[in-house]
Formats: sequence, structure tokens, C-alpha cells
Amino acid sequence: MDGDDRVSGYIEKPITDYTVSMGVYVFESRCSGIHPVGQYLDFPDLILKMIANGEKVSGYVFDGYWMDLGRPDDYIQANQDFNNMKEQFLPEA
Repeated sequence: MDGDDRVSGYIEKPITDYTVSMGVYVFESRCSGIHPVGQYLDFPDLILKMIANGEKVSGYVFDGYWMDLGRPDDYIQANQDFNNMKEQFLPEA
């Protein structure tokens, strides 16, 4: 909608597709000197600081099962999913 409450476009139940940060992170030891010891730094700020310092930051696009395990009920759900989808996660050799 614009500033006059007029509809300027319309999308019915849009599908939102975005990339998330997940998995295992590997850093070279020299990265430990990027930030002062004892000072708070969260992961997104670390990555942005590394990019600003000219460090090569690479990623891998994974198109499979993903779940945030930040809450106990999420962890329980992930365990249930593992049991129900075991053949997907551990295919027979």
C-alpha cells in the first residue's frame, strides 16, 4: 500500500524463500585475533568483521533437512524426525 492507503500491488499468500546459516563452522586460527578477548561478539558480526577485513568467507548451499534446535521442543522434534526419516539420513551402503 502507498502512503494514501491505496493498494499498489497484491501477492496472494506469497512463498518466502531464503537462505539460513546452519551447520558446522570452521575457522583458521588467525581468525581468533580479529576481535578483542573478553568482548562480546555474535556470529553475524564476526562474519561481517571478517569480510570487512578482507578475509575469504565461503559457504556451502545445502538443500536438505534443516531444523533449528534452539528450544527443547525443537530438539525433541528433531529426534522424532530422525527416527521417522532414518533411511534419509543414514542410507544403506
